[in-house]
Amino acid sequence: MATLPTLIAQSDLEERFTALTVQRYADDATGAGIAANVATALGEASDVLRSILGPAYSEEQVVALVADDRAVRGAACDIAMALLGRRRAEFRNADGSTPYAMERRDAERTLERIAKRERRPGGEASAGANQTAIGVDTNRPATALIFQGSRDN
Repeated sequence: MATLPTLIAQSDLEERFTALTVQRYADDATGAGIAANVATALGEASDVLRSILGPAYSEEQVVALVADDRAVRGAACDIAMALLGRRRAEFRNADGSTPYAMERRDAERTLERIAKRERRPGGEASAGANQTAIGVDTNRPATALIFQGSRDN
């Protein structure tokens, strides 16, 4: 299976979290190197993003969403930082959770809402531009509203 390119870059992480924070989370003293650790996290975060948005969007649409929608790009960065945080055992919280775990959870929920059309992506130019959704019922019958009469009518 071919490896797809990453959807975000280290510069996106550094813009969102600062270069020093990214360096601290990526440097795990294993000798693998900061750049290699960041590349691994970016690749895995991109795969997570594709797995969530993939059923609703084509690869080209996912790439466009990451480029055009700050919320999608930010969600990918949150996921990548959570993945980097797993590398550092000393950063774990008392309950065993990792830094940015809550942000990752929120990011994945945001992406799921975009995939289910509960949240319209900010980069979408017009409503209905994505025609790949399955099971979306847009032609619902109008509900008849019956109001109780009053003495003033």
